[in-house]
Amino acid sequence: NNTAVNTSRFEVGGKRSNATGLDAFVWAERDIYRPGETAHLAVLLRNGEWKSPGAMPIEIKVLMPNGKEWQTGRKTLNEEGAAETAINFSKAALTGTYLVEVYSATGVLL
Repeated sequence: NNTAVNTSRFEVGGKRSNATGLDAFVWAERDIYRPGETAHLAVLLRNGEWKSPGAMPIEIKVLMPNGKEWQTGRKTLNEEGAAETAINFSKAALTGTYLVEVYSATGVLL
């Protein structure tokens, strides 16, 4: 018991399914950004058979470390099911872990 990893601050509940049947994969070019820098993100959507849903609108929300919404933007996926976006952090931006959420055009969290 002394060597157990405390998982209380991590999402360990497993994969959640949604009404669309799509999964969103989001990544950035690196893991740490400083205030004043720009984070470039990529989003890739796949269905249960790992196929692209094709061109479709999505909404990308960025939440600050305090849970408040930092910015929201709409993008359209290309035929391969991918999109790119950038997050510009001001020099006075809060430091901490930001969260990126991807929603379908109907407001379903992917």
